[in-house]
Amino acid sequence: MLKYYMLALLVLLDLSSYSKCILEYEIINAKKLILKNKLKKLFPEREPGAACIIMQDDKIIFEEYFGLKFLPIGPKIDKNTTFNIASVSKQFTAVGVLQLP
Repeated sequence: MLKYYMLALLVLLDLSSYSKCILEYEIINAKKLILKNKLKKLFPEREPGAACIIMQDDKIIFEEYFGLKFLPIGPKIDKNTTFNIASVSKQFTAVGVLQLP
């Protein structure tokens, strides 16, 4: 009889961890939706846009593209869009040089 109680307890514990995973998954999806809506407001469909990619543990957990490559009627930004980084790389180079022994 004790075996059955232990088995029932293990099943309940397993189900609770399963429901916890589902709840965490739903929370993550809700956060993704909130982020996507905020980015849509920030980068409207017919204006210059951006690419947003969030990674965790070498896996992409959020990937969305917003706006246009070129104005006024350029193609939409997509996975293959390249962005000019202007003078941003100078700061990274300076930090790298300063860290040299």
